[in-house]
Amino acid sequence: MKRNLEFKNIILFGTSSTIETDYYLLLNNKIKKNDFIYRDTIIDDRKITIAIKSGEKSSPSNLEFLLNSIQKLK
Repeated sequence: MKRNLEFKNIILFGTSSTIETDYYLLLNNKIKKNDFIYRDTIIDDRKITIAIKSGEKSSPSNLEFLLNSIQKLK
């Protein structure tokens, strides 16, 4: 599967068919695109950004659930 990724410094890229969105874990991200929602966290003294594409089909509660679940992985 070939895909144009939206960011650099990608630690992890994922896609969810249940929530119908793409998500990224980014290292030292400085880019903030308008069609994503973000949450920053620190893991092992490194700034990690969780970026989730805020698509029209994704409800805000699903996106918030995904943000919180990924952040708890540390």
